[in-house]
Amino acid sequence: MKRLSTLGLAFLLSVVSLTVIAQSRNATKLPALRSPVQLLTGYKLQIGSGTDTWGGTIWKVGGLKIEWDSGLHVGVAADLVDKKDVAWQEEQVVNGQQVICVYTTSNDLIVSFPRLVTNFQGHIERQQDLAEMLLMILTFEPTHGYAVESGAIVSDLAREVKTIEEVCVLNLRSINSAQGVYWGGDAKKGYARALQQLGPKGEGMLEAELASGRKSFYRFKLIPEPADSGKPVTHYVVLARPINRITKEQKSFYTDESGVIRFTTQNRTATIADPPID
Repeated sequence: MKRLSTLGLAFLLSVVSLTVIAQSRNATKLPALRSPVQLLTGYKLQIGSGTDTWGGTIWKVGGLKIEWDSGLHVGVAADLVDKKDVAWQEEQVVNGQQVICVYTTSNDLIVSFPRLVTNFQGHIERQQDLAEMLLMILTFEPTHGYAVESGAIVSDLAREVKTIEEVCVLNLRSINSAQGVYWGGDAKKGYARALQQLGPKGEGMLEAELASGRKSFYRFKLIPEPADSGKPVTHYVVLARPINRITKEQKSFYTDESGVIRFTTQNRTATIADPPID
């Protein structure tokens, strides 16, 4: 990803500082159904708390995921990055609050509010991610917060992820069913080589979104065998991975013409060696 220039970052910080409201000097917890940052369209928020800390996750489908925490003992994350891992570092005062931004050589952005003992961190894959993260984080207002649309705040993230995983499994079953119909017992025809062949522009057995390979927080990849396009497909594999992992335990899936769906909670592609779902 091309790095945002220091001049561009300073300009963005200045613009946001003119538009956000003044920050509280004490990071108190928000009432329910309000966000500590002004969410951009499509983003969701999960808030959690511990004995003396609170924080959560901000994310959207196809976008970045931001982890944040706040509390007397969390420290200033921007100051803890090893100097050899710092690509650039900038500081600015935004509405009376010191803000430290550190961008690492591994494309992570850490934003710290030292006086509010709050840190935000996200992995940046494109320029738009950087802009969206800053535009939200620099509106941080922990006392009064911002009203959000219905459904934007997730109270039980584990349940939310489980529902997303269940939808993914249903989509994998749809792909397997469509492949079975496409094959139709004709070994000379074989299975479809691409999801698009099963979609509206092909056989019309899958909806356009699923046939595109991206649906409901997951990315789907169909791998045909043999790879030679001149031969019928006798074996296929479908892999499903989260577009962005919402939690560390979110599942990735594997299936093939057997119809068995397998999973892993590790941050990798699932394989035939992984256990089947219940």
